[in-house]
This record gives sequence, C-alpha cells and structure tokens, in this order.
Amino acid sequence: MDLERFRDGDGGYFAELMARCQPMVDGVVRAYARDEDHADDLSQQVWLTVYMRRESCMEGGSFPSWLHRLATRVCIRDHRNTRAREQILQRYREALKAHGSLKDEANPLAEVERDEALARIGRVLPDLSPRERETMELLLLEKRSPGEAAQIMGCTPSTVRSHLRHALVRLRTLMEQEEP
Repeated sequence: MDLERFRDGDGGYFAELMARCQPMVDGVVRAYARDEDHADDLSQQVWLTVYMRRESCMEGGSFPSWLHRLATRVCIRDHRNTRAREQILQRYREALKAHGSLKDEANPLAEVERDEALARIGRVLPDLSPRERETMELLLLEKRSPGEAAQIMGCTPSTVRSHLRHALVRLRTLMEQEEP
C-alpha cells in the first residue's frame, strides 16, 4: 500500500483501494444493514469516513484492519443513532398519547407529508370549477352523503358522484403539474 498517495488523497489510488477492499466493507455493512439501500448508504458513509480520516491510518499498521475497524465503528454509530431516533419517536408517541392527541400511530413524518399535500391541494383547489369545488367541500370536508350534497346542489346523487370523480381526476392532474 502506498500510504503517501493514500494520505495525499490521490483520487485514482483511492478508487483502486475501494475496488480492492469493497468486498470486505460489504461484509461489515451487511451485518448491520436493514436492507440493500441501507447497506449502500452505510458503504458510502464508510468510504467517506475513510477519505476524511485517511491521515489517521498508521504507517506500521495493516490497512485492512484499520478499514475493518473504521467500517465497524461507522455501522455501530449508525445503529446507535437509529435506535436513539426510534426512542425519541416512541417518547413523542407516548407524550401525545398522554395528552390525548395521539391519532392512529402518530408518525411525525407522515403528518408533515400530509400537511404538505394539503398545502398543495389548497394551492390548486381554486383551479377547479365552482361545481367541482363545491362537490369536494360537501363530500370530503363536510362529510355529507351524496344524497345530502345532491339536495344542496340541486341535482341527483349520481351527478354528485360524477362531479367528484371529475374533480379528483382534475385535482390529481393539477397536482402533478405543480410538482417541481
């Protein structure tokens, strides 16, 4: 091993080391990974850490041993961080449950995604026809039956369902157009 080229951050030499040592890194990360994507993420984190800590590699020591130890530490750190996040989430759920505001399986990420989707719906809702908007408000927001909505709108329940179907198709199209 050319320690000087490694420590200098020679990209070509680093790529050679990665190619040669990737099977060992794969063996370490697969012992800790939840799935293939997680294994890929851990592998990338290992190689990033190797590059960032390349100057701490000792001259007399074995590079494979140093790499194995470093890969194991990266994986253990990831495992501990994941466990800590899960514990925080569990405490969050318990706090919500204690305050009576826990919905079915409170998930902060799902709530954020739902809020973002509602904001997007709010931005495209004015682009629907007045009839489509009224139908959605009556059926989805006010939770009225198609029969009740039909009486309010002065049409038949099947017409209300048709308006809803058209509104949902149009809403989906508008939301797809709005995505970045």
